[in-house]
Amino acid sequence: MDPLTSMGCSSNKCSAMERIIVEVDNSGNAKLLSVLLKSLEFVKSIKIEKTDPTDASFEDKDWVRPGRPASDAEHETMLAEAKAEYEAGLGMTIHEAKERTLEKFKAWKKENQL
Repeated sequence: MDPLTSMGCSSNKCSAMERIIVEVDNSGNAKLLSVLLKSLEFVKSIKIEKTDPTDASFEDKDWVRPGRPASDAEHETMLAEAKAEYEAGLGMTIHEAKERTLEKFKAWKKENQL
């Protein structure tokens, strides 16, 4: 089957383009990947951007996202919140979490007949 036809395209033209965002470990590999991608006929453009892990565009709520290390104060806040939840009875031990996860996994396997 023609891959363009399976995507709803005809005559090598599609009505909409897609964007793929890929992160690589270093600039050398980024250049190598860009050369490979540029050799593909259907790739329209390649743009390499350097990222700064301490970029100020991250917001406070983004501290758990990759690329921005949390400060000591943020770690302390997270631990205090977790402790308060546990003391309020909202948390669970590692054994309870493991048991609950295994139960959910067994139910999922049964539903999917695996």
